[in-house]
Amino acid sequence: MTHKYRAWDKKWNRWIEPKDICVYGDGTADFVRRAENGDKIEIVELKSGEIELEQYIGIKDRKRTKEFPKGQDICGGDIVSAGIYYDEGPRILEIYYDRGGYWIDYKGEGYDRVLVGEFMGSLEIIGNIHQNPELKEN
Repeated sequence: MTHKYRAWDKKWNRWIEPKDICVYGDGTADFVRRAENGDKIEIVELKSGEIELEQYIGIKDRKRTKEFPKGQDICGGDIVSAGIYYDEGPRILEIYYDRGGYWIDYKGEGYDRVLVGEFMGSLEIIGNIHQNPELKEN
């Protein structure tokens, strides 16, 4: 699997293009900020804790659009609508990383979470924890 990431800038509350970022072992990062007209660029340093990297989990969502004909990459931090085949309707769930894997909280018979790769249902991205925190509360 190709390792793909996206980066959330906590200081400015915005996404940073992965191609424009360099993260160091101490948690600091540099990224290239381009002016709106594309003329000027500058290197901006972010301190440890000011950026949150989120990895692509190797699964695409079920929704097909002109922009994403094969589905959109699901990353840690995404909030998804989970269609469960034997359940009465979709649930709103968060994808998160813990103990070496990506999980969703799903309460079923004898468990309260499941690895995303073992989830028997379909997922559709409806937001993320940064831009849509209210979705987590539902």
